[in-house]
Amino acid sequence: MWFDPQNGRLGIKMKTKISLEELTTGQILDQDVFNMAGHLLLRKGTLFTDEIIGSMKKRNINNVYVFKEIQAPDPPKHIEAELPQKIQMSAKAKVTEVYNNALGFVEGFMADIKRDKEINAGAVAETVKTFSSSIFTDSNVLDQMRKIGDKDDYLLTHSVDVSLLAIMIGKWMGYDKETVNNLGIAGMLHDLGKVQIPEEILNKPARLTDQERGIMNNHPVIGYQLCQASKNLDKSIQYAILMHHERMDGSGYPSSASYGKIPVFASILAIADTYDAITTKRVYSPKRTPYMAAEMILQDALAGKIDIRIGKIFYDKVLALAVGNEVLLSNQQKGVVVFMNPLKPNFPIVKVDTKVYNLEKEKEKENGISIIDVL
Repeated sequence: MWFDPQNGRLGIKMKTKISLEELTTGQILDQDVFNMAGHLLLRKGTLFTDEIIGSMKKRNINNVYVFKEIQAPDPPKHIEAELPQKIQMSAKAKVTEVYNNALGFVEGFMADIKRDKEINAGAVAETVKTFSSSIFTDSNVLDQMRKIGDKDDYLLTHSVDVSLLAIMIGKWMGYDKETVNNLGIAGMLHDLGKVQIPEEILNKPARLTDQERGIMNNHPVIGYQLCQASKNLDKSIQYAILMHHERMDGSGYPSSASYGKIPVFASILAIADTYDAITTKRVYSPKRTPYMAAEMILQDALAGKIDIRIGKIFYDKVLALAVGNEVLLSNQQKGVVVFMNPLKPNFPIVKVDTKVYNLEKEKEKENGISIIDVL
């Protein structure tokens, strides 16, 4: 089912058999196509271009199955005008409320830590349980992280974002509720040690000196020590906080731990931490698209830096959720992602009205079109 928020129209997508003469650029294949010898020619989900349609005609393929959108009957005017908008506004308001409440909570407990108060593990757990509720679906976790929150205070929003991402990764991996909640707690507390890092180092807009980098790289140890003082935090949470910057090839910190010595929780936090850092504007780095972040995480996994099993699960989910994203292109047009290339996620196929842009081909042009933001 689809819903157009601009006019309140509802409809469904149905498999429809059409002739090649009826086929147009931009339609999507809904059933694999084979030749007479039984060899696969096109996979389900292929976006038709002029080149593909021409190739099909040369191979004497007469009919294909495509997705066809069937519009539902118009609802009564008072429902059309009010109900979809109210539902959307209510859901968005609820998500915004939960997220902003979490930001306020994180701000409060970090202020308490600065005043040498003990971590209120029970309060952290209750906040995380709220995240695990049905308010946050797979798609709106990534969506709301882009749209909600005061990104000027990176430490606060980053703590909430990593908690959300860790929860989602845990769910994608099939963990039980208790394990997922512990992951969320670890995510919320993972950068706790930064409360004791001097502000001039934490928010320095230029490259850190070797001495400053040494101080910054000690924040996992500080966070671990702060958490040890709390009797109600599981050891898996404490070790995840200590080791979330370790890498499988031994290139991480603080102890250069390597494969076999890094707990799963720490590997999950490493991916969540990296993704949010890449997709958020920081004092020394511009934000980049989720697609670029996914590609960089996959490269790290293939290079043996992060757990490849977890990295692949995350990568596949981000790509699946990307289809349907509204994006802003470098020519200032707004379009919708209709296909993700699993080998080159930073170059999806984007549809703008009736025109389709293959961004992999666009990059070869002198003034080729690219994505500058995900809306």
